[in-house]
Amino acid sequence: MCLGGAWNPELDGANCEDIEVLQRTAVRCIQENVQLDLSKCSWMRLIDITYRREASEEDDSRNYLESRTVILLPNTTPCVPSQLEWPDIHRQRCLRIAEVCRQRIAGNQSLECP
Repeated sequence: MCLGGAWNPELDGANCEDIEVLQRTAVRCIQENVQLDLSKCSWMRLIDITYRREASEEDDSRNYLESRTVILLPNTTPCVPSQLEWPDIHRQRCLRIAEVCRQRIAGNQSLECP
């Protein structure tokens, strides 16, 4: 399964042929869908897939409609915290979990993992 989504010229840039625009699209969509920030990653263009289907009478005068999917592969090495950063990240996460649990207990809510 690939993570991603649709290019938005207003958010990502006007030229969907530009690799930087495609990277911004990937970063934005992944952040929105799984809350994972890949903005520090470098990206490799892996494959382009073009879909063609017959046009209906309501569509324009072409015989087919075309859409394209570009699959990019991120190098996530820059996103991985160093060994020195891990203890602080772990501590912050534990504090956040404890705070959410306190709030849920105070509000008689379920204690499912945050």
